[in-house]
Amino acid sequence: MRKKAFTLVELLVVISIIGILAGVVTVSLSSARAKARDAIRKTDLQTIKTALEMYYDENGTYQVNGGGGGGGEHWFNCQGKGNFVKSINTALKEAGYLSSEVIDPLSKGVTDCTPGNYDYMLYLGPIGQQPKTKYTIYAKL
Repeated sequence: MRKKAFTLVELLVVISIIGILAGVVTVSLSSARAKARDAIRKTDLQTIKTALEMYYDENGTYQVNGGGGGGGEHWFNCQGKGNFVKSINTALKEAGYLSSEVIDPLSKGVTDCTPGNYDYMLYLGPIGQQPKTKYTIYAKL
């Protein structure tokens, strides 16, 4: 009488299929996490925009006093290196334009301005003129 059992080939096929499915799920989750981080970044950019507009309405410039190396622009969370005594983020929060600091999902928070950190970037214009009446905000998606 023959025993009913799986052959080695059948077991290898099943294990291979499980491995492929696990790989697909891992890639899908990774993609979903990236999309979630990008959605957070887009919301953060809108929050920064609103804070800057409120600041402009009261001060007539987008150049945040005391933040970003005194020039009011640069890395949004850069603080503690050179002229960057206070980050733009911290200056806006302390002035009441942000309810909490806005930090990139992959960032460690307020940084020491080390290149390669995930952070938002604020550029002001027109270059060489005062008051700063234009701005651009960047995020690494």
